[in-house]
Amino acid sequence: PKNLKNKEIKILNNLGSLICETGRYEESEKILEEALNKSKGYYGEKHVETAQTYDNYGNLLFQKGKLDQAKLNFVKAFEIRKEILDEYHLKIVESHCNIGKALQADLKIEEAKSQFEAALKIFENFKDQSLEKAQICNLLGTIYIQQKDFEKTQKYLNEALAIKLKKLSCKNHY
Repeated sequence: PKNLKNKEIKILNNLGSLICETGRYEESEKILEEALNKSKGYYGEKHVETAQTYDNYGNLLFQKGKLDQAKLNFVKAFEIRKEILDEYHLKIVESHCNIGKALQADLKIEEAKSQFEAALKIFENFKDQSLEKAQICNLLGTIYIQQKDFEKTQKYLNEALAIKLKKLSCKNHY
């Protein structure tokens, strides 16, 4: 039963997130609220699954245009993750990006830029240039477009492109 409860929470969380992607926000909200209540009840407030549920709930609110509420959920997920995960964990990067996207959509450009820069800084500790880093470079590029700093826009978008080309290049061996 312990493992069953764990699976139930993960399934609710994933299902709510998937339904959100289809645009059925009210249905998604009910499922994610249930997932969040069960996660907090079963794992407690400071658990990776609870943080992920806050994150998914934040994504739902972001899709509904409720930016302040979305940001609160993203920040909650970040605070939990920061407390229980390694500072270089990719979920920390995800939290910085989600907070940044909510701030950018709310036209809080400098605050958004700080979040994206914090996410990018984490990648300085990795040798491998990942697609996640390319995504962050793209996000920073969009920030600099909004600030009309086209030199930095070009720098970050070129870096994103270089990473994507390197990672996605296919070598056919026949």
